Amino acid sequence: MSEGLAVRLSDYIIADSEEIKRHLCRSYKSAGKKIRVIEYGSALNTAINAAVLGKYNLEHNNYYLIVSRLEPENNLQMIIDGYRNAKAQSPLIIIGNINDNQYVTKLVKNNNSENIRFFGGIYDRNELNPIRYSCKAYIHGHSVGGTNPSLLEAMGSGNIILAHDNEFNREVTADGQFYFNSTDQVTERVNNIESLTQDEAEKYKKSSIDRIKDKYNWEIILRKYEDLFAELNILNYPDLQKNVT
Repeated sequence: MSEGLAVRLSDYIIADSEEIKRHLCRSYKSAGKKIRVIEYGSALNTAINAAVLGKYNLEHNNYYLIVSRLEPENNLQMIIDGYRNAKAQSPLIIIGNINDNQYVTKLVKNNNSENIRFFGGIYDRNELNPIRYSCKAYIHGHSVGGTNPSLLEAMGSGNIILAHDNEFNREVTADGQFYFNSTDQVTERVNNIESLTQDEAEKYKKSSIDRIKDKYNWEIILRKYEDLFAELNILNYPDLQKNVT
């Protein structure tokens, strides 16, 4: 209902991915002419901090990482089960707020171990950025939505990506990473990552960085907003122009 009202009552609609635009156009005949696609962006992250890694008992390029809300739609149990069956020697690190609810309590209780570690939420960028940068691969279980900021930040950190196989994640990663749709596929893809040579690993990392540079950087995103504001004639109003600047 909220989506329908938003489409009907809005003069313009900003979709954060081409797939979201396609969804809206399929669902609402009136949406096509009103939609502009403006994604999120990400900065490049090359933060190396041995002290931060030491604080959390981590080694550079020797752990798999998830940064996510701990919710069923993010497929955490599927990832954990698949990782547990893989031949990975590196631990799985899960960063996300440990809320006091039945799902999270059960998830942590049943899975927390030496090789599967729940760190809770880490909101200090000075700590989170080095942890992102130094992971062996980033696992992204989000199954709904458009352009996800956490995925972009992992790509901006030059991570190898193992993402849930859906149209949103494939759009963001340009079909250039690893994907899964089941526990068995998680196991297989982790084993694939484990067997990469250094040159092969570097190609996947470069693919992530290039995607941010070419499409999901803030300069491009801000230019799209400027173009939209110009089309709406907003930039001719001094007060609004000052706020936009």
